[in-house]
Amino acid sequence: MLINKPLKVFFLCLLLSLFAFDDSSFAVEDLVEYMGETEGAFDSIDRYPAPLGTIISSLADPKSFAKMVGDAGDFNPKMDRWVPADDRDISGSELHYLLGKERAPRVKGVKAKNAPLFYYIRINN
Repeated sequence: MLINKPLKVFFLCLLLSLFAFDDSSFAVEDLVEYMGETEGAFDSIDRYPAPLGTIISSLADPKSFAKMVGDAGDFNPKMDRWVPADDRDISGSELHYLLGKERAPRVKGVKAKNAPLFYYIRINN
């Protein structure tokens, strides 16, 4: 049975969140290296886009996440589709015009065992 790359990433992230790691040097780069080339690994995000305002968690730090979803990584609210959910300015984004909110919500407090989780919000289509 063939499993596509985004599904493999999902299951690997699920496994990583369920089991503790004795090796404290685990990093998202290890996940990216395991999955091979990151380009196109998250094509399903574009194929089945999340609605504006959707918040997701990821093991990927902001720079790695931006690369995986095809954003520039400077988190420009007028250009990028996803930004970290850390109370940053989202003025000029589609979500800003839709809800009238100028700041992304701050989401924190939950983490996987021995690995930090980062949260991102969809602000543009």
